[in-house]
Amino acid sequence: MLFKDKFEQGTLDFDDGKSEVQEQELVILNLVSMDKTKFDMNQVLTLLKNLDAKYSNGFFSYRDLNGKEIFRVASGINPGLLEPDTRTHVLLLALDLHQVTDPLKAFEILLEVASNIAEKLHASICDSSRAPLSKQMIEHIKSKAQEVSHLQSIRNISVT
Repeated sequence: MLFKDKFEQGTLDFDDGKSEVQEQELVILNLVSMDKTKFDMNQVLTLLKNLDAKYSNGFFSYRDLNGKEIFRVASGINPGLLEPDTRTHVLLLALDLHQVTDPLKAFEILLEVASNIAEKLHASICDSSRAPLSKQMIEHIKSKAQEVSHLQSIRNISVT
């Protein structure tokens, strides 16, 4: 590249700060039927409604007091919808730490709801690869949630 060549900012790929990339840090928990039999979907749907989950477009979601989604519950088998005729032995709970106000609190709620559902449906709580959820993995996720929370607070301070 010679100095006599003309370049404009656009051709040098400078970041103008206007391109907004949506960050995502997913926490996925799977509830797997202990004996691998299909869940009774009427029981699942009733349980989710009794646990204050809101149904929308084939998914259930948990929301904070302001109505903002915390996490979703879906079937762990494609296409993921929870309908009365769904046949699945895996429920998936998904939380995006970047989309919630308090990532650590959101994870604690996710874990509590997963425990309640697992107890009622006789399911095992597993991680994203469907391995049993260990205390070590729980601590790792909590640490990640704290990290995301810290980054959010730094961004909020720099914006104001």
